[in-house]
Amino acid sequence: MTYYKLATRNLFFSVGSRRISTKPKIGKVNVLVLNAGSSSFKFGLFSVSSRPSGHDWLPKDSTLLASGSVEQIGVRGAKPNLVTLQVPGRTAVKYNPAKQIKDCQEAFTETMTLLTNPDHGLLTSTADIGAVGHRVAHGGDMARALVIDDAAVARIRKAAQWAPLHNPANLA
Repeated sequence: MTYYKLATRNLFFSVGSRRISTKPKIGKVNVLVLNAGSSSFKFGLFSVSSRPSGHDWLPKDSTLLASGSVEQIGVRGAKPNLVTLQVPGRTAVKYNPAKQIKDCQEAFTETMTLLTNPDHGLLTSTADIGAVGHRVAHGGDMARALVIDDAAVARIRKAAQWAPLHNPANLA
């Protein structure tokens, strides 16, 4: 299961057996924002001001560094996956991966490979990411950003009745 856990101001993000640990930096921080859908996986990489304390964590000076997507995830009989990376001011990178991407965990791995690719990526490693955010299609009574813990996962699972195609993918 993909999960986010904030502990002692370090963000722990896990996909399968891969674990990324990031520590907030003073000044600018790279924030990776994810949107896992039923058949697509979209992402945006932003540079934002670090807010080391307080609740006003939404910076006013965020800059989009890159965006992209992995399309046709887990769709039987579909065209091959299409992976896209768009960096402002550069020609978009588009390709069909050699292996069919079957779920959002594989799409996340492909995204990280893309963002750290020395030819066209923006990051030297996953350590360049200061925080990860994820959009959930329907959060039920949760209407603000929060740390995902077991209770939040249960609430998202319960809200799947209103987003049956998206919420299960968000929790996969």
